[in-house]
Amino acid sequence: MNPFLNPFTALPFLKNFLFDARRLRSQSSEEIGKYRDKALQRTLRYADSVPLYHSIYQAAGLNIQNITGMKDITKIPLVSKPDLVAHYPDEILPRGYHKENTRVVSTAGSTGKQISIYTDFSVFSGGVGAMLRIFEYLGLPWRASRLANIGNFNPHMADSTAEDLFYSNASFVYNKDSHIALNAFLPIQDIITQLDRFKPDIIYSYPATFFHLAYYKRKGYGEHITPKALLVSGSVLEPYTRSYVEEAFGCKMHNGYGSVETFSEAPIAFECREGTWHINYDFFHVEAIDERKNLVENGKQGHIVVTRLFGKATPIVRYTGLDDWVVLSDDEACACGLHTPVLKGGVEGRKSDSVV
Repeated sequence: MNPFLNPFTALPFLKNFLFDARRLRSQSSEEIGKYRDKALQRTLRYADSVPLYHSIYQAAGLNIQNITGMKDITKIPLVSKPDLVAHYPDEILPRGYHKENTRVVSTAGSTGKQISIYTDFSVFSGGVGAMLRIFEYLGLPWRASRLANIGNFNPHMADSTAEDLFYSNASFVYNKDSHIALNAFLPIQDIITQLDRFKPDIIYSYPATFFHLAYYKRKGYGEHITPKALLVSGSVLEPYTRSYVEEAFGCKMHNGYGSVETFSEAPIAFECREGTWHINYDFFHVEAIDERKNLVENGKQGHIVVTRLFGKATPIVRYTGLDDWVVLSDDEACACGLHTPVLKGGVEGRKSDSVV
């Protein structure tokens, strides 16, 4: 059934769609703090109904009633990538959860063994505000813009799952003619031809894909490809690629940082027009730990730990498996208007990356 035709799923989505993107602007830091505390308690109660988390919490002697807010989050045990792998498929959802309403989404396996988890419409509904916020703070009208997503649309990948669960059913939210999905594994010249015909305002893809597109753009292909902005994620955008692509297309590139496990459509953090990497801290809680799994203080480099504060299906609570290094900073006021914790200098790359 189309979730937009079910009032129990459509009404929460509509509320989130209309209000969540503006929450950081409309509420005080104290109000956001209370919101985060309640979101953590709600997330933890749900996680405790999932066999994987329940067994970990029992082994650690954790009573979730003692977690009253973010100040207590370090009492919650960490969950790793091997934990998700070992407990898939039957122990990463609550007992009796309706699997027919879920989709399996998998990572590409670039950091080792492929991970598969469950997602559902509640995750898309809960994270829609984080999806829209990046457009709002870049001054890009989401509904009025022509958006091209060049991603991985193979089965069980994040992009194909988003199309299946959300975009294919959401024609009342946006005009389908203003959205095109292209597989990044197509020949680049084929992608160029389709983009030239589509005339996108915004292109969303990987750094390597943008680099190849820029190469052909410089050769004279894609006369009608004149976007207003390029949104990039999936790997580190290094300075040479950035300058090469921006010069070719005559517009700015903006980073978004997300993951399959946390719901890649909603960025954990994004780069605003001022170049600041804002953490969507009303949707995610971000920490950094050292090699011994001890928290590092803000301003020092650490291994990222993420908690998703929305949605059901497979919960993500104090997850260490993203394999990225970050430097966290206290709340910072930015000229763009946002006042959030930030990732200083962005994401420095996966722990397992090699320098060639």
